[in-house]
Amino acid sequence: MEDSSLCCGCWSKLQPPYIRCSACRIENGKSQQLCLQCFSRGYQDGDHRSNHPYEIIRHQFSILSKDWTANEEMLLLDAIRDRGLGNWSDVAKQVMTKNKQQCESHYMKSYVVKPLPSLPRFPEQPSDHQPQPVVYKLSEQPPRPVAGTPWYFDMAGYEAARSEFTTEPDNFAECDLRDIDFAAPADDVDASEAGRDTNDEDLQDEKLLMQEMQFAVINVYLSRLAERWRRHQTVRHCGLLHARRFSVLDAKRYGRTIRMAVEKLRPFMRLVHPTEYDMFIEALHYEAELREQISQLQEYCTAGLTKLSSSAIYRTVKQRREEEANRRRMTTDAVTITHDQLVCKQWLEKQVREGQAMKNITLPNMKRRSAPPLHILGLPGYDKLSTEERELCANIRLVPASYQQFKNLLITEYKKLGYLKLAQARPLVKIDVNKTRKIYDFLVSKGFIQKDPVT
Repeated sequence: MEDSSLCCGCWSKLQPPYIRCSACRIENGKSQQLCLQCFSRGYQDGDHRSNHPYEIIRHQFSILSKDWTANEEMLLLDAIRDRGLGNWSDVAKQVMTKNKQQCESHYMKSYVVKPLPSLPRFPEQPSDHQPQPVVYKLSEQPPRPVAGTPWYFDMAGYEAARSEFTTEPDNFAECDLRDIDFAAPADDVDASEAGRDTNDEDLQDEKLLMQEMQFAVINVYLSRLAERWRRHQTVRHCGLLHARRFSVLDAKRYGRTIRMAVEKLRPFMRLVHPTEYDMFIEALHYEAELREQISQLQEYCTAGLTKLSSSAIYRTVKQRREEEANRRRMTTDAVTITHDQLVCKQWLEKQVREGQAMKNITLPNMKRRSAPPLHILGLPGYDKLSTEERELCANIRLVPASYQQFKNLLITEYKKLGYLKLAQARPLVKIDVNKTRKIYDFLVSKGFIQKDPVT
């Protein structure tokens, strides 16, 4: 176990797997340990940097039994401490990888019946051999899109499997070597073909000259290959084939202004390193936040605030004032357009589309247009009605036969009870409650029924 089992970032208890910084442990003599959440956020503190080499601590080796790893041993001991010795069902649930029989048998065997006098030691390694941590980094290889896709055509003929382009930079560099025969010895120069007598010194000089020319051509070719390799590295380093692969920023977490700037500045990413581009975008975001804070401070100063603690009350009061002004404006608009039904309908549809709340708005009372009287002349039962009853049936739009039926029903019920209330009349007459009330009030006014019992 390490000296500290707490995360250096959030101070929570470390559970394998977790991260251990190798650079800080080697250089400063202390262990910098991080949980996976803090490591994924790029936690940095003091001399520790997020780009330091690191190790992943898993505790997947065996200590007391081949079937139990070191991580399971620690989980077992923690579970027994939390749940109590003998409560093997809950202990197994906390361990999660073993059942209660396995937990009980392993604990009794390894810790009670035959406990080891001390923990086993790992074989010591030579002092000159130090374990090297595994350095994780993003692959510099460009992606391999499927042939025929738009992304495939945007990669300028790059063949990812061969790590080269279809048309290489300085594509005809090999043409200068095609006529040179490197296998032929340089001293096989036939002096007789030249038609002149040469001595051995001339042949030797000509042989050296040809060798120097061959070496010069090879050196020129090697320099051109180095330039070709440098251009390949520039393409990969700057992300010219796939810029988004090398960027770690997510433009969605920015505001609208920064997102627009990111889209406009994306072509410039091909001129600098992606890390420098990300830092530039973060700087723009930070500048926008500072400008917004400065604008708020200027507003507070204009309003007469002298303490930053008063800003919360100021924002609350300002929000209430804006809501009140908005309600007054909407009420004024509603009052203005109530006289024109078409304009009123269009205004209401606009408010619904914009999602503005209408529940707090007090609209003026709009008179409901009443229906015209019903023409009942000549209908069945018309001759049996009085003049007032005919007027009542026309106004409430009820045919005379139905009125006679409801009238007889209410009078019969009144004779049974000796009185009849409106609440008792409504279940008897299965029509609109407003029409029932008008019929009931008419019969009471004419003396056909009474509301209260006769004493």
